[in-house]
Amino acid sequence: MTYIISSSLIFFNMIFAVKKRHKKFISFLLLFFMWILYWANTMNPDYVNYTNVYNEIQSGASVFDKSNYEIGYRLIIQAAVLLGINYETYLAILTICSFLLIHSTVKKYCQNYNYIYLLYFIFPFFLDVVQIRNFIIMAIFIYASKYLYDYSIKSKLKYIILILLASTIHLAAMFYLPMVIIGRNRKYLIHSVALLSILSCVFIVINNKQIPYINELAISMSSNEKIYNWLQINTNWGFLQSWFLQTASFLMMLYSRLMLKRKFPESIEHYKANKAVVFVELVYLINLMSFIYFPLYIFASTFARLMRNLLLLNYISFAIVNENIRGRNKLLFNVFVVGYVLVFFLVELYIPYSEGVLDSILQNNLIL
Repeated sequence: MTYIISSSLIFFNMIFAVKKRHKKFISFLLLFFMWILYWANTMNPDYVNYTNVYNEIQSGASVFDKSNYEIGYRLIIQAAVLLGINYETYLAILTICSFLLIHSTVKKYCQNYNYIYLLYFIFPFFLDVVQIRNFIIMAIFIYASKYLYDYSIKSKLKYIILILLASTIHLAAMFYLPMVIIGRNRKYLIHSVALLSILSCVFIVINNKQIPYINELAISMSSNEKIYNWLQINTNWGFLQSWFLQTASFLMMLYSRLMLKRKFPESIEHYKANKAVVFVELVYLINLMSFIYFPLYIFASTFARLMRNLLLLNYISFAIVNENIRGRNKLLFNVFVVGYVLVFFLVELYIPYSEGVLDSILQNNLIL
C-alpha cells in the first residue's frame, strides 16, 4: 500500500510542480503522508535507541542522567511524559511542529509547494525519519535562516539564539553558528573563508590526513565524549563523496543564481528588491560558506548531515528559479535539478540503505 501511495503522490506532485497552476491540496496530501510515515513507523536503524530513551524517562530516569542524547531533547521527552502521552503521540506532535517550522519558510518565499516537497520526499526525508534529532535541528535551522540576510543585530541575535536552542537537541547544530557572518556586504569575507577551508583540506590530505595539534585538542575535549569522538579521524577516502556532493550543491546554486540574474538584467536594484531573489542569493552564500565543513568530512561521515540539512533551502531556491524562467532554459534547469536529486538519492540513500531505511519505513507502519 505505501509503495502505491508513494508512487501516486510522486506522480501527481511532479505534474503540478511544472504546471503554471500548482495544487496545494496535492502537496499537503504528500506532507500528510510523510507525517504518517514518520510518527507511525515501527522499524528503522535508530528506532530502538529512540524508543529506549523515551521509555527510560517514562519509567522515572532523570533527564540529567548521562546519555548520548542532549539535555534539550530529553527535556522535550520529559514534557511529553508529564502529559501522559505514548511515544507515537509524542513523535506525531514533534513531527508536525517541525513541519510547521519548515513550511513557514517555504510559504514565505515560494508558492510551488508541489516542487519543494516532492524533492524533499525523494531525498532526504527517509533519512530524517531515522535521525529524529537531526530532523528537529534542520527544521529550526530552516526557520532561522531568514534572519541571516539582515544587517540588524536583533536579527543576528535571533539566529544565534535559535541555533543555540537547536544545539541542546543535537550538538551538531553548533556548526551552523558561523553562518551568522553572512550578510549582503560580506561576500569577500565569505569567499575568503571558503577558500581557506578548501586550502586547509588540501594541506590535510597532503599531510596524510594528519592535522597538527588535533590529538592534543581531542584529549583536552575528552570530558565531552561526543566532541572527542568527532576529533578522531574515522574515514579513509569516503570524504571525497561528501566533497563531491557539496560541490554539486554549490554549483547548482551558482547556476540558479545566474538564471535569476538573466531574468532581471535591466536593473541590479530591481534584482535585489525581489524578496524571492534575495532568498536565492542568501542560499547561494550559505552553500558557499558551507565549504567550511570540508575539513570535518575528513573526520567522520556523520558530518554529511550538515550538508544534507541545507537541501531544503536549495529546493526552495530551485522552485523559485523554476517559476521565473521559461522555455529551453526551464527544461534544461529542471533536468539538472532531477539529476542532482537522483544522485543524492542513489549515493546517500538507495545504494547504502535501501533495505535498512527505505524498506523498513515503507513496510512497517502502524497505520498503513
